[in-house]
Amino acid sequence: MDRNILMIGVVALLAGNSFQSDIAKDDLQKMIGNWTLVSTETNGKKRTAADFKVFSRKVTGETYSVTIESEEGVQTIDIKITKLDPTKSPKAINVKMTEGPAKGKAFQGIYKFEDDTQVLCLAAPDNDRPTKFDPKEGTVTVWKRANAPAKNKVIAPDLSQIHDSKFWRIINADCETVKEDGKLVVRLQPKGKANTPSDIGLALVEGLEFTEGAIEIDLKGQGTEKRIFLGVAFAAVDGKTFEAVYFRPFNFMADDKPFRERAVQYVAWPDHNWEKLRQGKPGVYEAAVKPIPDPSGWFHARIEVNKKVSVWIDDAKEPCLVVDRLSNRETGKVGLWVDSRGGAFANLKVLPAKHVPRGQE
Repeated sequence: MDRNILMIGVVALLAGNSFQSDIAKDDLQKMIGNWTLVSTETNGKKRTAADFKVFSRKVTGETYSVTIESEEGVQTIDIKITKLDPTKSPKAINVKMTEGPAKGKAFQGIYKFEDDTQVLCLAAPDNDRPTKFDPKEGTVTVWKRANAPAKNKVIAPDLSQIHDSKFWRIINADCETVKEDGKLVVRLQPKGKANTPSDIGLALVEGLEFTEGAIEIDLKGQGTEKRIFLGVAFAAVDGKTFEAVYFRPFNFMADDKPFRERAVQYVAWPDHNWEKLRQGKPGVYEAAVKPIPDPSGWFHARIEVNKKVSVWIDDAKEPCLVVDRLSNRETGKVGLWVDSRGGAFANLKVLPAKHVPRGQE
């Protein structure tokens, strides 16, 4: 097998893009990380990971690296994505070799995602883009995300490792861990001045891509006088692009009904923040909480995510909020969310769809 063609098939699917399309950014987010080879096939010849000592790729952005170690030696090569168009069917990708024997040559391909794998079919230079994932049309390469969580496994991210960048990504926030009420608690505080509107702080779990299922978390209010906003983010790309469900404990027991009905909120940044949702569809994406927790105490929240988002409080028999999702991102990161002031969190769990019997799954 031509090693250059093999390398190209390996590279293409990985990386980032320079387009402005939000959908392209979503696919970039899916690609970022470490991957290992499952198989690669071209011209009727198929090879698997067992044929190599190492066959891996690392995606960090627009350029990425592929490393191959075999009896012939070790080779690492950098590749650049020049086109990433998820609006096509199949999704289209172009890459350009930036070093090696094929330096400067461009390749057209197609790609798709299947759970924790990516599949790519890349044509030889100057050939037309493949129309299907067929080794007769190009090199078909299958990658599997390294250290992917086991399917259908309930995941409890380790809050004690919140300061370790290998496990958590902290965005615009300071955090600490303490023991409180018998719980290991994370306190997350936005970096901005207190009460600065839309001063979002996030703590995102690294190495975990969430598609559908449920998120469970314990949160603590600070009474009716302190205006705190705390919850969970999902389908998160960065500090400006995410979906979130958050709570306003100071409104849990508000005297005025309009304020009580603003106790829990769904948002989908950047296009659908709370102001736009309240102005455009008042009373749809926020609601009162049932049962009503102590605004100064701990309460348990369960957020079920599929085509809709449903929110449950404590031992409620019915959700207090059910809304249609406003984002088309298929996957993204999960984590803790605060705005304007700090919040306290404990007992975070992420449940794949198979483990969500309570609501609509």
